[in-house]
Amino acid sequence: MSVFLSQFIDYKVYNQGIHPKTLKAYNRAFSFLSTHFTDLDDLSIYDNHRLWIDYMARTKERRKWSPVTYNTMRKLYSTFCSWLVSEEIILKNPFDKIPKMKEPKRLPKSYSREQVTSMRLAIAKMYWDLTFLDVRNKAILYSLLYTGIRRNELLDLQIHHVDVLNKTILIEQWKWWKDRIVPIPDALYPYIERYTLMRIQCYFWKKTDSFFASRNGSKLTEKNLYAVQQKLEEETWVDITTHRFRHTFATELIRNNIDVYNVSQVLGHSNIRTTQIYLSANMNSIAQSINSASLYQ
Repeated sequence: MSVFLSQFIDYKVYNQGIHPKTLKAYNRAFSFLSTHFTDLDDLSIYDNHRLWIDYMARTKERRKWSPVTYNTMRKLYSTFCSWLVSEEIILKNPFDKIPKMKEPKRLPKSYSREQVTSMRLAIAKMYWDLTFLDVRNKAILYSLLYTGIRRNELLDLQIHHVDVLNKTILIEQWKWWKDRIVPIPDALYPYIERYTLMRIQCYFWKKTDSFFASRNGSKLTEKNLYAVQQKLEEETWVDITTHRFRHTFATELIRNNIDVYNVSQVLGHSNIRTTQIYLSANMNSIAQSINSASLYQ
């Protein structure tokens, strides 16, 4: 890796404290550069927008980037070049002249109420509250369903983030530096309370500060979480993803006439336009209900 790329990574890690997954994305994006440019310490590369246009076009074709992936990579490289400008290493950001690709408009998919009912029945059947894993997995699945929490946010939860007494969860956001408070609804509270008590009894607090711990007391991993999702998927024959739980939570709030601004705050969206997508999704649901109503048959 070039000197400039290494200095930028150090800046992001030590000055901004970026999330490990974001760091991984930068390292992946930078690894692609070495396959195209022979000398990454050559300053003439970084402020030449024509070289970047050629690189982006060739790499997109070679790696079969979708418009979404292309725009993600463009953003990573543009952030790097903006840092070069701020450090007065180059005069201007070449990506100012490289437009984003148009992304297909996709409405978020949520679970139907029948699917949610099926999940609840399956969770009750699978976990009898007899073991630590039973209690933990129930708390995990219901947290996903009732809070709209992101996968990484759930994995990064610390003990002090969960206030059982006041029924709130503090979610620290690496991405935007905007922490938010999410309420623990009544439907979720018994599972969080039960898990908190069992966690203390099992002495896992001595090994990790993570709220959701593995059986050996270490931090819950993505692999652990995926296994929990897979078990529910096998029981219900429903495609289980953390993002779809989040979409379901948001859609349900909109259906219950919660103000879009408040929904945005709970979900941790940096731009309210992201939240407004759920208004469109709900409008489609309303249209389908009208079309299937007996009045119009």
